[in-house]
Amino acid sequence: MKQQLAETQDQCVELAVDAGELHAQIQALQDELARVRADRDAWRAAARRQEAVA
Repeated sequence: MKQQLAETQDQCVELAVDAGELHAQIQALQDELARVRADRDAWRAAARRQEAVA
């Protein structure tokens, strides 16, 4: 029983580490997505201004 508990605890630690890494990756992707959306919006605004001038 002690062996099973030790193995389960090790698995929990590994799971927590993996979850932390995934959380960091998700945060990085969310940050990148926000930048891409901002760039897209800027390009759209510039295109609209260009159309208004033409």
